[in-house]
Order: sequence, then structure tokens, then C-alpha cells
Amino acid sequence: MYHLILTIILTSYLFFAFKLFPRFKVNTFHAIIMNYVTCVSTGVLFSYQDIDLDHISHSSWLFPTVILGMLFISVFYLIAYSSQKTGITITSVASKMSLIVPVIISLFFIKKDFAHYTLLDYLVIVIAILSVVLSSIKKEGARDKSNLWIPIIVFIGTGTVDTLINYVNSLFTHVSDEKTSPIIGFFSAGCFGIVVLIYQLLKTKKGISLNSIIAGILLGIPNYFSIYFLLKTLSHFDSNGAFVFPITNIGVILFSTLISLVFFKEKLSTSNYIGIGMGVLALVCLLF
Repeated sequence: MYHLILTIILTSYLFFAFKLFPRFKVNTFHAIIMNYVTCVSTGVLFSYQDIDLDHISHSSWLFPTVILGMLFISVFYLIAYSSQKTGITITSVASKMSLIVPVIISLFFIKKDFAHYTLLDYLVIVIAILSVVLSSIKKEGARDKSNLWIPIIVFIGTGTVDTLINYVNSLFTHVSDEKTSPIIGFFSAGCFGIVVLIYQLLKTKKGISLNSIIAGILLGIPNYFSIYFLLKTLSHFDSNGAFVFPITNIGVILFSTLISLVFFKEKLSTSNYIGIGMGVLALVCLLF
């Protein structure tokens, strides 16, 4: 259970880190690239005794993990683009709603013993999804509705990432894979991002600030472990994404909301309170 708690805490930390970037004049793109470099370095230092290149090269999870790495960085920038074009609210809801994808895939394709699920179990999963959506809705001004197709791609992209994480986890044949597969994923994301970074630096003729480098390091270490502990959590629950992803999302929302209320004095709407209440109910049902 502590793997799940650590996943929730570290994932929440990542959201708040991004929120603080503008305050310290951090270039988000540069910080993300440094983050991936740090993720790979952290993973190598943490698991160098478990790295077996021959085993990795013949692993069934190698190719999907490489694809997953490229999706990591692509989906992130797609979310940023969608936030600018259609608004944070629509993008946030689309991203949160995407947990439906790994839940369905887990129930009907990856998880083979879902027959014991009762009507109550399915009802709790629906409540969990609704709680995530309601808790994510924030008020904002009107936006151009001509680009509403973008959040649909965000929904598909984010859902695909979570599904691939669950699928990759189901392919693990050894406990050391949980340490080494994130390295491959982040290495793939880093290589893809560095190509874009080099192009940008040559075009703008600007360097990377020290703030962005430090921010990338502070982001990268917890980012690696957030994925590592998520994989450990999935393994503990037999790759049951129908359980893990709703409970993780609810946990992140509840923990992030608490931090936002205490440190950022964030105000919540009625729908937020309803969503949080439903989340607590779903959390209790899922855990007990």
C-alpha cells in the first residue's frame, strides 16, 4: 500500500512543481528536457545492479516502452497546446476523463479474472470517474469553441499513455523490470525532446538558464520514482488498472486539493466539493 501512497504524493508534487515554474522564470520546455536527463541518470544510479542489456534487448516490453517514452513528451505538449486553444477546464476534464480508457482495457483485455466483479464494483468505478471529473472543473472565461477537437486528441493520447503503462507492466517477467523499464521510457522521451531542443536553440540562438536546469533536476528525481512506484502498485494489484488508475487519480486530487487550500488559498466550487465527496466515498469502497 505504501507504493500507492508514494505514487500519489510524487505525482502531486509534479503538478505543483509545474505551477511554480513561472514564479521562478523557468522555461518549461527546457526544464522538461533536463527532467528526462535526470530521470535516466536517477534510474541508472538506482538500478545499475539490475541493468542487464541482454535481458532488456530481448524483453517483450522494450518496443512498447520506447513508444511510451515518445508519447510522454508528445502528450504533455498536446495538453499545453489544448490549454491555450480551448482552455484549462476543458483540457483538464479531457485529461482526467481519459482514465476511462485504461479502466476499460484493464477490465476486458488485460485483466482476465474480472468475472468476480459485482454490480457494486462497477458502480464504484463509475463514481470514481465522475468524482475525478467534477473535482477537476474550474471556472474560466469563454474560449474559442472551434478547436474542441483538440481535447478529444488529449483524451485519446492521455488514455493511451496510461493504458500502455498498464500493458507494459503486464509484460514484466522479473521484478528488476520495474526499475529498468522507466529508464528506457525516459531515455526515449529525452532523445525525442533533445532533437526538438537543439532545433529550437539553433533557431532562437538562446541558451538554457540555470533556473531551468535546477528545476529539471528537482523535477526529474521524483518523476522517475513516481513511475517506478506506479509500476510497483500495478504489480501489487496484478496489473488491475480498473482499480489502480481511479484510486490514484482520486488520491492525487484529494492530496493536491488539501495542499492548494492550505498553501495556495485556492477556492473550490460546489461541483468540486461534490466531486471530492464522491471521491472519498469511492476511495473507501475501493480500499475496503
